[in-house]
Amino acid sequence: MGLRVYAAVMAAAVGVSGVGIVIVGCSGGSSGGGFVPPPPAFTPDPADPPQRLETLNGTSAPLAPLNDNKIHVFEFPVQPGVTFAIDIDTQPSGQQLRVQIDEFNVTTGQRLNLFNGSVAGGDAAVTPFSTDVTATTTGKIQIQVADEFQAAAITLTRVAARQTSPTFNPTSFQVVVHFAGDSFPTYGQGYNDLANDTDRGQFTNDLLNRMNTVLAGTGVQIDVGNSGFRTIPTATISNMEPGLLDGNGVSILDGGAASGSAADPRRWGSFGIDANDTSFGNALDIVIVDTSLDIDPGPELKVLKGTSTGDVRTTSGGLVRIGGILRGNGLSHCVVVPLFVETGPTTIATLPFTEVATNAVHETGHFLGLHHVTERGTSPVLGSQNGLGFWQLQRYAGTPPSTLADDKNGNGVLDVIDDAPLPDDANVMFVEPDAANNEWGSGQIAALRAYLALMEH
Repeated sequence: MGLRVYAAVMAAAVGVSGVGIVIVGCSGGSSGGGFVPPPPAFTPDPADPPQRLETLNGTSAPLAPLNDNKIHVFEFPVQPGVTFAIDIDTQPSGQQLRVQIDEFNVTTGQRLNLFNGSVAGGDAAVTPFSTDVTATTTGKIQIQVADEFQAAAITLTRVAARQTSPTFNPTSFQVVVHFAGDSFPTYGQGYNDLANDTDRGQFTNDLLNRMNTVLAGTGVQIDVGNSGFRTIPTATISNMEPGLLDGNGVSILDGGAASGSAADPRRWGSFGIDANDTSFGNALDIVIVDTSLDIDPGPELKVLKGTSTGDVRTTSGGLVRIGGILRGNGLSHCVVVPLFVETGPTTIATLPFTEVATNAVHETGHFLGLHHVTERGTSPVLGSQNGLGFWQLQRYAGTPPSTLADDKNGNGVLDVIDDAPLPDDANVMFVEPDAANNEWGSGQIAALRAYLALMEH
């Protein structure tokens, strides 16, 4: 459907930063609580993660009671120079609230206070409260709301942020598929081992259309007719980023590679399309590699089925993930998906095409700013307070997570034994999706569209 072979000169390699690892499924970045020291009467609850706000239409977060001795936290990604209108209200209205608005820089890790009002300080925000804030950096804005009196049943009826600056297309984007290597022996599956441009063009067309099928419930679609593909020759990879090849010259996804190392998967972003390219400079770069390596030196098999190189930085507000950058190449500019995964020291397995497509959509979700619905492993926010799994980095409206109540084997870990039925096991952003995953929550859909509206493409 109009796919074009892209043959422009490849851009030079650029700087690379670290990549987070999520075992068995995909890697995705993180964002944390970002709480500041509250008045003594308040107890921030790290088990209550920030609520993601939808900034395209300014839809409010769900209602929340304020007489709970908690600081309620909301956040959303930002770009420099973009202005947002923030609105807060209560029932009954006319209440004095503690409101703090901070901006977290994803590059430097610094926090910039944009508004800080409290009853104790004599400058409380009185509902209905409205203010405009303009971001100065790439990162996130976080809003904290609390009732310092705790004397009456006050309900937080509106917390909303709406982008007032011009927006980009929230429902469509281009893709360039990059085939990393000269050949993919034994792939088969009707694509002739991707031996030539005809095979790779058909694979690309089928991949993007399959991705659109999974994305259909969001109203967001890949512009297949204006997307394309190209091959990154093995010799080019060897010259520019030799650490992205194994000893046999096979392109790899090494999820166990150290941050900044020669095999760091973020380095695949250096092969993206230059921002000045008038046809594809604003496209999402999806890199198809041969094999994902086992990242566990022990007997347990642990492989990544894909990764997104979205921006992740440690800040004073914890870890900040804002997603990837569509325009140009380099750091934070690509999704990487393998065709094969290691199953042992000398064996590999072919991933079915439909699973490759679902993995590509899942990683694109991360690239467009989404977290897993439920995380597993030790929480950087909670530590060992909740065992080893069942925690969230962000909450999304209409997207229920798994909880410890879903822990079927009682080991405190979200694992394969707990799979199906779970509240989110059919969600595309489940921690380990399979080919059948196609569900999206309303808050996820809103976040995807708002991210596309925010980022140039």
